[in-house]
Amino acid sequence: MNDTPLQTGIHRELPTSQAYGPVERKGQAKQTRPPLSGLARLTLLALFAAAVGVLVGVIEGLVKSGHLFVPPLVVGTIYLMSAGLIATRIRWMPAVGALFAIIMLLGAATLGASAVFLRLTHPEDVLGFAEIWIQMAGTLIAAIAGIAATVQAIVQRMRASQSAGERS
Repeated sequence: MNDTPLQTGIHRELPTSQAYGPVERKGQAKQTRPPLSGLARLTLLALFAAAVGVLVGVIEGLVKSGHLFVPPLVVGTIYLMSAGLIATRIRWMPAVGALFAIIMLLGAATLGASAVFLRLTHPEDVLGFAEIWIQMAGTLIAAIAGIAATVQAIVQRMRASQSAGERS
């Protein structure tokens, strides 16, 4: 008899509903992630706005000089990935988004201070002016909201564990 792994059940395929659905074990309810809090949503939207600001700058550089500048493209992609990670609803992802935003703010205040200051103070370059304001505002809001969302999640978890301990 010539059995393949699929026929013997070693590597049997699960129906799509079982392979990707919530895990259900005997005696336990289905585990699903809670919806995003308002602060986590704000962090996600702020990171997305900052990504738009960065990527507008990439497009501006491509149009004005004809060259694609890779570092801002990578930074914009990381902004989008951070926002996407928050959308997964994993409870500590707003902290990751806040950490990235803080690193970007520190970079703008130190390494990129002259370029940021130049763009912030020259509104005659409308696209550059709008791009840096959107990027910096989004990054600052993401840092503050991400920290607040993380603190909120920790406090809620502590209260839930305390109330569970009181019931026992």
